[in-house]
Amino acid sequence: LARWSGAGVRAPVGIAPQLLAAAVAADPEAVAVVDGDRSFSYRELDEWSTRLARMLIGAGVGPERAVGVAIDRCAELVAAWWAVVKAGGTYVPVDRAHPVERIAAVLDSVAAVCVLTCDTDTVPGAGSRPVIRIDDLDVCSAHGSSAISDSDRLAALGVDNTAYVIFTSGSTGEPKGVAVSHAGLLGAAAAQRDMYGLGAHSRVLMVAAPTFDASLFEILLATGSGAALVVAPPDVYAGEALTALMHRHHVSA
Repeated sequence: LARWSGAGVRAPVGIAPQLLAAAVAADPEAVAVVDGDRSFSYRELDEWSTRLARMLIGAGVGPERAVGVAIDRCAELVAAWWAVVKAGGTYVPVDRAHPVERIAAVLDSVAAVCVLTCDTDTVPGAGSRPVIRIDDLDVCSAHGSSAISDSDRLAALGVDNTAYVIFTSGSTGEPKGVAVSHAGLLGAAAAQRDMYGLGAHSRVLMVAAPTFDASLFEILLATGSGAALVVAPPDVYAGEALTALMHRHHVSA
């Protein structure tokens, strides 16, 4: 109990974008994301997500305003997460392979402002909401990459604002959204970093389904440690293919 209860632990409290800002400050040229043959430094990820965040703010995204994210595991998904939280919005992942009725119910439940995609212009179930392709370079080319503050956001972003919503499986009825605030995210990242002894030398595997809350902890764990996040493609999730990817990219966590 003394070791594992957490009693007496002083966890850092803040907003999620502080993790990325700290990683950039520590080593802007360190590798942040590895996705197949592509890799992005922390500086590149920061600038990319900031431009996207400014685009989202212009689209009406801010604190307690949700963004549906219909993107498979890839570097764009990582950029989308950071863009949404930098804008102050609520990140809500959806799986395009799910039934249209479920996707519509999820987006309606959170009153999503828009839906982000990659490689497609449509998302069944999005209804009349704007669908924005973030792999379209024109989307963010007109927006600056200077750091975002509350003066840029539609409202001030605080630790009690919702960072993301993950929906239950719905196996016993309608899927239910579980809202998670920013308040515990920095503490969770710090606790995992300390427990597993991670640092800038580490390589963290991103393999959880985007609609599973573990996917967010993979991002937080890597960024909170200044480590590289190694993305497993959507069709690589177990067996020899995953083993080969882990060996090829020297995954350590």
